[in-house]
Amino acid sequence: MVSSLIKTDWRYRRIAENTALSEDLFNGNPEVAAYLEVYGTQIRTPVTQAEDNLKYIDKDVNGELSFAGNPFLDYRNAAEFSDSYILIYGHHMENHLMFGDLSLFEDPAFWSEDRRGRLLLRDGRELGIRFFACLRADSEDSRYFDPVRVKNNWNEEFLTGLLAEAEIVKEEITTEDQILVLSTCVTAASEDRILLFGKLGDV
Repeated sequence: MVSSLIKTDWRYRRIAENTALSEDLFNGNPEVAAYLEVYGTQIRTPVTQAEDNLKYIDKDVNGELSFAGNPFLDYRNAAEFSDSYILIYGHHMENHLMFGDLSLFEDPAFWSEDRRGRLLLRDGRELGIRFFACLRADSEDSRYFDPVRVKNNWNEEFLTGLLAEAEIVKEEITTEDQILVLSTCVTAASEDRILLFGKLGDV
């Protein structure tokens, strides 16, 4: 979905650095669904959701035009983060901005430490994230990029296939787990995407 490697957008840098993790974050835009933080990286960002997957490709968290866009939740996912498979997209930017740091997870040495993060939701809940796998997939691969299809095929066979394709796997998963997926492009010319998988649970 998000297909171009974006150079540093200084407007995004300013917004990211000035976005306070407070009630103002959610009051400023009703389409802000969450605040995402991935520990050990520069990923600390609001997550928006619109009626389609196009709006926030080139609009910032305030809904204003920006080549950097803003990370966004797939429109087919529940805004309450209640689905078993939750998909968030973000541009791959230089200087560790937006989802540029997802490429770090392709290095086995980066997994020498337990990789975690958190989500702060609009309703005030806080969810912990324990990352467990990373893989590359084509952007048209509906096995990973269609939350509705995943929901309809949420079984052990799907999960076994996911783990078999993953370049890095840290632990097993079951159909009882709730999975968060972060997606970004690899290069501007490629349709390949980096997918980082994590389990949601208590902080």
